[in-house]
Amino acid sequence: MGKKSFSEKINYLITIVLISDLLPLIKRSFIVLFYILFKNVFSDASKNPFSLSYTAKKYQIPFVFVNDINSESFLTELKNDRPTIIINQAQVILKEQFLAIPQVGSLNRHCGLLPKYRGRLAPFWAYVMKEKESGVSIHFIDSDIDNGPILVQKKVPIERFDTFDSVLAKDFHIAPGAMVEAIGLIKSGEYVKRLIPNEKQFSSYYSSPQIRDALAYRKIMLKKWLFNE
Repeated sequence: MGKKSFSEKINYLITIVLISDLLPLIKRSFIVLFYILFKNVFSDASKNPFSLSYTAKKYQIPFVFVNDINSESFLTELKNDRPTIIINQAQVILKEQFLAIPQVGSLNRHCGLLPKYRGRLAPFWAYVMKEKESGVSIHFIDSDIDNGPILVQKKVPIERFDTFDSVLAKDFHIAPGAMVEAIGLIKSGEYVKRLIPNEKQFSSYYSSPQIRDALAYRKIMLKKWLFNE
């Protein structure tokens, strides 16, 4: 995934503002603002109350910061740890050398009902396409984007007065339980026969929405609220 240009970043920022509800947008803005503020105050990231390392330290979870998870040095370190499974949420494409390390495999949480809506912001696209459901797929990672077999899939309804943010909140609410269930299946040894095909022939892929998509979303939301269309 290449770095975005300044204009692309501005376009994406405007899009996020347009598709966000006011209160969640304010909340996210304050979190980002305070994260940056505390980052400049504390040289030790684990003292920043808005950082992952702070939460990891609080619950006594070992935490290591790396610039590139596909780097040879990190892959060597990871290989030495001999992990059974890896839970990944990195916004990068993982190399085959990475995927070959865990004994069982690497798991990803995708906020969409695979094989449809692979890619970015699946709840947004499900809403724009007037789907009746969104959800979460816990799937194994392979060399293609959102392509590995599905271990657990949970659904939530997209209702009349929902918005992108409320659908996303529903997905996030069920995601931890879905991941715990997936890990439980792996521990039981029963996971292979529970796998759901993630068939490419039935797939769809969407990238980050643009400003025009955000404006279309607002029109669809208004019609849905007023006329239940």
